[in-house]
Amino acid sequence: MKHIFNQLLLPVVVLVLISGCTTMNSRWKDTSSINTIEAYREFLHRYPEGELADKAHSRIEKLYFEQARAEDSITAYKYFLHRYPEGELADKARLRIKPLWFQRARHTNTIKGYETFLHRYPEGELADKVRMSLQLLKDQIQQIREAAKSVLTEQAKVRVKSALRYPNKHYFVVYAYLLQANSAWDGFTARFDYGTRERLTKLVKYRCAKVLKSIGKIAKDAKLPDASAIAIVGKIGGGTKENIYNISITIDEIKKHDWLSIKEEEIMELWKVDRNIIYSLRLTHVPAPPPLFPLKK
Repeated sequence: MKHIFNQLLLPVVVLVLISGCTTMNSRWKDTSSINTIEAYREFLHRYPEGELADKAHSRIEKLYFEQARAEDSITAYKYFLHRYPEGELADKARLRIKPLWFQRARHTNTIKGYETFLHRYPEGELADKVRMSLQLLKDQIQQIREAAKSVLTEQAKVRVKSALRYPNKHYFVVYAYLLQANSAWDGFTARFDYGTRERLTKLVKYRCAKVLKSIGKIAKDAKLPDASAIAIVGKIGGGTKENIYNISITIDEIKKHDWLSIKEEEIMELWKVDRNIIYSLRLTHVPAPPPLFPLKK
């Protein structure tokens, strides 16, 4: 009797399997025609262990890669590699992301950007190009710093860096200590005798103009850096980190003028004032004020 039951049951099992297989193949055909990540995920939800599961996972990876390639950005490829660090297309993603990091480093043109690239990719042709660009940038920064220092005394600190102001190209920022305060500096109180705020403002603007004129002269020797602008951040010595007077001027504007003969008063009409808190300073007079940073004659 048991033998007869098994004989009757076997065809039923075969029919169920054939029916299930037919249903899976039919769904796979429909899923393939839709060809989306969501469709393949739905298929895997129904048949997580089916014979087509590996194929579905492979199709999903391919679609994620196609999305990353369509966007063609560092973020997109990083997202793909986060999902499939050892996937079939991981090497292709890494191969594409490297030149994108190179393009970003060249676009930002900052020391940090170049060093970040070299940390990721220390060898190869692109690394050699980055090292050349990094050295050129350092030379330009040193050149601008020396030009700014040439009109200030040795005590005046000057720092220069390259920065990026989206969506423009990079620009150079000159941090210059244009004034000196004594150790009694307290917040916005300048404890020295500059007279009136008008006199203080004129002094700061004059020194910014002298610094810009010195930098502008570089253009006569075709040594002006390939940047969008030059900015000067005026600071006060004596322990404060406050910026009192920030100005900027585009490289295109600099190229329009003869910086060998231009006057300081004319320069002041060319720049854009980005910050001015001189009139917020509380000036207090002291009997023996510390010396200012005199400009070199």
